[in-house]
Amino acid sequence: MELQKVMEEFDGHLASLGRRESTRLAYRTDLGDVYRTLRQQLGREPLARDLTPEFIRTYLEAQAKKQRRSTLLRRIASLRAFERYLREKELISQPFIPEPAILRQLLDQTATGRATPCLTSEQLHTLWKLLIESNTRRGWRDLALVALLTEWGFPTDRLIQLDLSDVDLEQKRIRIRSQGGVEMWFPIDYAVGPLQFYLEHVRYQYHLPAGENHLFVSQLGRPLSRQSVWQSLGAWGRTAGFEFPLTPRVLRSTAAYRLWRLGTPRELIQQALGHTNPISTLFLLRRLQQTCGRMPIPQIPRFDPETQTLVEEG
Repeated sequence: MELQKVMEEFDGHLASLGRRESTRLAYRTDLGDVYRTLRQQLGREPLARDLTPEFIRTYLEAQAKKQRRSTLLRRIASLRAFERYLREKELISQPFIPEPAILRQLLDQTATGRATPCLTSEQLHTLWKLLIESNTRRGWRDLALVALLTEWGFPTDRLIQLDLSDVDLEQKRIRIRSQGGVEMWFPIDYAVGPLQFYLEHVRYQYHLPAGENHLFVSQLGRPLSRQSVWQSLGAWGRTAGFEFPLTPRVLRSTAAYRLWRLGTPRELIQQALGHTNPISTLFLLRRLQQTCGRMPIPQIPRFDPETQTLVEEG
């Protein structure tokens, strides 16, 4: 079967699973590059069976010489998902992704790009205090959102998809769904106070349409978007006087570094971060060890919803 036709069917398969358009675009971009490389090499229209282990390894070796590590990781993830689809459809007889040891060697050859900083305990305290003292609906909502990002490093798209049934404050846990639809409950501690205050005193103030059950909503009462999260965090970071842009990635890196330093199993960190490839988690932790390894474990502030103040922990 022609490779281009299979790629179109794969895109339709992703759409049927409810994948975001941005995710599907990333797959199309990565697989399109593989397709063009293979077509140029063969001098004809490639077939699915032309994706051999030898070609993929050569392709990734070439990519490692010119791409950043993040790009190579994304392309490996795209190829891994496509390989899985091809095997399910019985269009290939053997896997074509190289062994993990080979992938690690290739990734070691790439450029890491600009390091993402981790927030210190003092910076986290400054951010929490700023959000509390703003005493606005947006500030209280973002305090709950930031607390979840900092405690576990959940992907932004997972957080904005949460609905009210995903929060269990009595059991102090939150339910996160993976891209494949698998559900997992994570225990929460520092995010409990901010979430409790937001749900009891803030969320109902929004003009919510009937049946709106999303946990995090915009000022207009609509589901929160990724873009609005990035914009809001960026504004808080500038107000706080941080020397770098405050982004979800910074908070997720802080969470990953904190969890790793606390001895959290790497598999659990991978699940929280939403990484489908364990190598992504391994290299992130290696990078954080280099960029943040000299700083103490970041301490997340504890918020008391009754007094609306931070609790000093001894």
